[in-house]
Amino acid sequence: MIKAIIFDMDGVISDTQDLHARAIADVAAKYGITVSAYEITRRFASVPAKDLFATLFREAGKVAIDFMPLVREYGDIVTNSTSGHVRAMPGAKELIKELSDKKMPLAVASSSGKEYINIVLMELNLTRFFQAI
Repeated sequence: MIKAIIFDMDGVISDTQDLHARAIADVAAKYGITVSAYEITRRFASVPAKDLFATLFREAGKVAIDFMPLVREYGDIVTNSTSGHVRAMPGAKELIKELSDKKMPLAVASSSGKEYINIVLMELNLTRFFQAI
């Protein structure tokens, strides 16, 4: 018997891959690495940002650096550019509402930061349906 449901957010609740890919491309460009959002999605969807940047730098023949500042910059860009640009995955809002109507406890688990998660859920008007983030 199912007692609760935990949703991932990016790609399950929200169609935000393009936001992430464009932010990564913007950060990479600051270091002279040209890569398209399409290429980032094709090659690196679900790859941790630190590993993604390490691969891009290695392939571009760039000297390895501490990638955590790049990861934070990417996260800041995504968080600050999310408002007004979030779409729900097809059927996600309807499913979440239906499950909530049936009193199913719901949660969101994501590798994204909590501030970003809250922005996305507010943009989609879904915050009230989740008991835990």
